[in-house]
Amino acid sequence: MRLFDLVRSAYSGLDIQELALDEMIRLQGLFDSHVTLGVPAGLEVVYLRVLEPSRSMGGVQRSGMREPVHCSASGKALLAFLPPLILDAKLNDYDFERFTERTITKRADFEAELQQVRDKGFGCNDREEYDHFLGISAPIFDYLGEPIAVLNLWSTHPRHKIKDLIDWSVELKASANRVTDLIGGISPKNPQPS
Repeated sequence: MRLFDLVRSAYSGLDIQELALDEMIRLQGLFDSHVTLGVPAGLEVVYLRVLEPSRSMGGVQRSGMREPVHCSASGKALLAFLPPLILDAKLNDYDFERFTERTITKRADFEAELQQVRDKGFGCNDREEYDHFLGISAPIFDYLGEPIAVLNLWSTHPRHKIKDLIDWSVELKASANRVTDLIGGISPKNPQPS
């Protein structure tokens, strides 16, 4: 709960959950998909708010759940835009634990993936933590142009394939950019090299 309070007061009393809610509802209406708002917590992502689709599996993900950064679209979106020295410190001695046969388990491969996230503006998870979950995440930036949160769309395989979700990325990035604007943030103009 302290993390929730910290996020709530981080921007002069602005609550990022409240500010992001309209965009989360918009995305849910467009794609009838799970929509989450996540923030970094060490080497994990914590989800603050979760919206379920009309055809929900019921309580699969809930507020307060955590995911490792290396096998989640949200973690990739949060790490990709960090300053290089901070990213290097986070990845130093990081345990790239294998969860499925698709999990990235080598730092060099993960850094290449982060470069793709910077190039596209969003992260992907194609069944890397669980064999049947896939998602995309776009970062929300603070006034320094650093990622402080993510909007995430996720679904299940075989209901959707990663290409379906990638097709949704334009709307996801537009929503993340609107939330960035609402909190007085700025999107980085020149993504950092890996």
